[in-house]
Amino acid sequence: MILVLASVAEWFKRLITFISEYFMIRDLTDFIIIIVEIIIIAFVIYKLIKLINNTRAWQLLKGILIIVFVALMANLLGLKTISFIINNSISFLTFAVIVIFQDDLKKILEKLGTSKLNTIFTDSAHHDTAVIGESTISSIVSAVCDLSEENIGAMIVIEKNIKLGEIVASGIEINSEISSELIKQIFVPNTPLHDGAIVVRGNRILAASCLLPLTSNANLSTELGTRHRAAIGISEQSDSITVVVSEETGKISITMEGNIRRGFDNESLNNFLKNVLLTEDIPKKNLFKFRSKKNG
Repeated sequence: MILVLASVAEWFKRLITFISEYFMIRDLTDFIIIIVEIIIIAFVIYKLIKLINNTRAWQLLKGILIIVFVALMANLLGLKTISFIINNSISFLTFAVIVIFQDDLKKILEKLGTSKLNTIFTDSAHHDTAVIGESTISSIVSAVCDLSEENIGAMIVIEKNIKLGEIVASGIEINSEISSELIKQIFVPNTPLHDGAIVVRGNRILAASCLLPLTSNANLSTELGTRHRAAIGISEQSDSITVVVSEETGKISITMEGNIRRGFDNESLNNFLKNVLLTEDIPKKNLFKFRSKKNG
């Protein structure tokens, strides 16, 4: 037993010596600096994992970790051919990742730019995010429910922190105060503004007949048409909320964060929008309890 403890103590001493020499730790100050750096790096990695979780980038990260593990094992085992192939493929793989996952990388950077960390560098009291009011929500709910009763298709995109300038530019400028009557007039069938979506920023309608990107999610129900797929698509690329009225059934749906929830009525729609748009720091993950592929 004494020999075992002595061996463990000797191994621990060698480990401390190796770490000290590797990190060039000369005194307590160097040790504290190393600990602070480790904490910062761990925090950054943790935040990045949270950002890319449940996205295609998460699958990409797992693939990268597998490649790194294989590379390390190849170096340790002296597999020179495998090491050569992996080491010379890194530059090509980096370029391929940027091209293939450019949308996901763009969303991650957008999330970083709109996160609360942003308040460290900017004055939060002077941001340009338009604030939506209860009267605007009431107008949207009233118009959507009236359109639903008449089976008139509609899409209303409510902009939040991520600006939708490209989407607004694809439509026809309105730039008018929002009202229930105006929304219903825009979506009158067989009119120039009927197709596409309207974009709402704060208490104004910026544009109508806007084109939205279609989702590439192959797991969605076949019952979802182009209108719903476009609504999911914009929710995947921004933090916006889209209210959709089905032209075939009159059902009211909401898309948010790549998810879709269907079957809203006047009361539930009003409550949902107020919870999401008027309440700060609420656990929004509880608002969508099921993924889009389960809600066809």
